[in-house]
Amino acid sequence: MYDFIAIDFETATDQMNSACSIGIACVEKFEIKKTYYSLIQPPRNEYLSSNTKIHGLSAKDTADAPLFPEVWNEIAPLFSDCIVVAHNVRFDLSVLKACLDLYHLQVPDFPYIDSIAVSNRAVKDKTCGQTLVERAAYFNIPMGTHHNALDDAVTCANIVISSVKTTNRRSLKTY
Repeated sequence: MYDFIAIDFETATDQMNSACSIGIACVEKFEIKKTYYSLIQPPRNEYLSSNTKIHGLSAKDTADAPLFPEVWNEIAPLFSDCIVVAHNVRFDLSVLKACLDLYHLQVPDFPYIDSIAVSNRAVKDKTCGQTLVERAAYFNIPMGTHHNALDDAVTCANIVISSVKTTNRRSLKTY
């Protein structure tokens, strides 16, 4: 369906199963064709103040938000037949797996790649940092609001698109 999807999670606590928002950018032929954003009510709707300081979300924001299984029912089809990309993919896939495990949902099998690794091949300035902010600045990509899951997913997708184009590849798969 899509060439790849870029995902980003924000968490309410230091527990990986505490997703409180998700953003997804669906890419086809170097264009973001669809986006998805949802708040998610984390377990017991508990937040650490340190996490709230990062992304600005609190229990008040997610009091009426769906639980992860409801969100997963909407987004699960996006995880088939395409590559999943995230900036620091270990974090986002750990959150996904922990949420799936918490609710006893099947963990799907899909190919994935880190946008850091993808962009490393395209970045000529080897002193350029690897954070989402630094890579977005390198490629002159506007970020929106950092730590908004959708804005970060869109930024990640645009970093991958720019990286693939910079190296004159036809797609992420040929990259």
